[in-house]
Amino acid sequence: MTNFNRSKIQRTAHDWLAIADEANEKSGNPTLVATAGVIGGLAFASLTASPLVAVIPIGWGVWEAWKINGRKAKNDEAIAVGCVASILTHELFHQFRQQVGDEVVYDQLDWAEESGLPLSRDAQDFLVWYRQFKQPQLSFTEAVAELPAAQDQEQSQVPAEAPQQEQPQVVGANTRLNAVNVPAKVLDNAEDTTPVVPTQQPVFAPPAAIAPVASRQAATPQPTLEDLLSKGATPEQIVRRLNFHARLKLLERSMRQHEGGWLISFIRTPVALIIGRPGSGKSSFAGFVAMARELMFSIPGYCYEGVQPIRSTLVADPNAHLKIDSIWSRRWDVRGSGDDFKAVEDSIREMYKAFANSKGENWRQWIFDEMTAWSGAISDVRLLGGFLPQVTSKARASLDFIIGCSHNDTLEALGGKAGQARLKDDMTSLYLGSKNTPNGVVPTLNGLVCGLDFDDHNRPIEQKISLQSWMQPSFLEAMFPEVYSASTKTTNPIIDTETIKVSDALGEPLRTIWLFAKEQGDWIKPPDVQRKNFSVLKDANSEKIRQYFGLLSDMNYGEIDESGESVTFRAN
Repeated sequence: MTNFNRSKIQRTAHDWLAIADEANEKSGNPTLVATAGVIGGLAFASLTASPLVAVIPIGWGVWEAWKINGRKAKNDEAIAVGCVASILTHELFHQFRQQVGDEVVYDQLDWAEESGLPLSRDAQDFLVWYRQFKQPQLSFTEAVAELPAAQDQEQSQVPAEAPQQEQPQVVGANTRLNAVNVPAKVLDNAEDTTPVVPTQQPVFAPPAAIAPVASRQAATPQPTLEDLLSKGATPEQIVRRLNFHARLKLLERSMRQHEGGWLISFIRTPVALIIGRPGSGKSSFAGFVAMARELMFSIPGYCYEGVQPIRSTLVADPNAHLKIDSIWSRRWDVRGSGDDFKAVEDSIREMYKAFANSKGENWRQWIFDEMTAWSGAISDVRLLGGFLPQVTSKARASLDFIIGCSHNDTLEALGGKAGQARLKDDMTSLYLGSKNTPNGVVPTLNGLVCGLDFDDHNRPIEQKISLQSWMQPSFLEAMFPEVYSASTKTTNPIIDTETIKVSDALGEPLRTIWLFAKEQGDWIKPPDVQRKNFSVLKDANSEKIRQYFGLLSDMNYGEIDESGESVTFRAN
């Protein structure tokens, strides 16, 4: 008798890639098929005494062999980027689905379909099922027609019928953004009111609002934000029609499809410079990029393999006091406002210390605005001279994201010194334009991105780009009110030096849990810790985390509360 349980088979990512590769190899033998065609052709020719008869089976064999080779080559492309769901069949497909969940399977299959890769029969059946019953469809024609912007204004003023049953849902509980608890709003008078779904499951639109699913060959292209906005839709109307997960998917699809996907690559780059004259929109676009990371990285593995939620965002901007309505003050920890360059210096030192103490799990953002003013205002020459070497050599390894905004890209403007010119090539640079108008200086919304990719001589490749109206903080605030409606900061300041000293006395994983609780500044539950996907806690279940809470409490690092349904912990 053993404890084997087929429903709890857990394989590593490497195992699944090996299984998919083996399945691809066994999916057909082009040589055997071509040989069978030749033999069949010769047999027919000998029986009929007509050489022409052999052409048909031989041609069939060659054609089938060519198709098998093409399918295998495309499957190899999928395996190379970690997509296995499109290749697996039968029991293996269902085991993979059970282990990783329906959303991960759908994301892989949706990407494979968009990339023109072949799908197994099980994969095709799953896509049809998922889109019919689990994902709200937003086809180009029907979705826009149903948006309030596309309806008659008089009709939109008619009050909707009250739903038969009111069952409030918590928006944000299904994300990993720790969003505020806001009751979900009724989308329109055609929507049923559904019960609260379990955590980490999307809140789905009613079946009545789902467009019929066409066959894979005739699938309706999914719209992007540019498509919807061109039809007069507003972010508020999109919020009323789509749940959080569907809006997140819409944002991701829009970023991937815009001009070859440079934008999705830009938010992944660890070090980026945004360069332009005053009025070119540098700060606004930096805010959009930082918010996009908060959203796209909110579900680990959603944007790309291994991604974790952004833990905090720090902004060092001596001109923050002049940006009264910026995303800076509404959202993040701002340093240096009012030309306080001492605070800017301290922020740079804090970043250096975070690099030095990093164990590869930072997932923080640092935005340094108005870098052009550094050289004349920051007296510590050594501090400035180390900026470029530090961020280019350590940001990627420590899993930090750096955004710098400057009026130009000279070494002096970036705080560099002689001999560091080549270091700029290790950073992605985005050049934005501005122009003078009777109403003042305005952005041209055109520019050039350099360094997302490199040629064979290691020289950065340039690409002309354009910005759209949805690529700004105010649009994301309106499109994701669950996350950005609160006026207070929802990300926490980076842990202070004293906190780091206290935590040094703890071993792992107690140290990680205590630092996380200290950041939150409030009671936390085991699921809160699990959602962070800390590497030192990857095998810890809720019971184990509750035991860690108890140990921390016994060591006077905090207190636990066992009065509710779940044990909670608060750090001292």
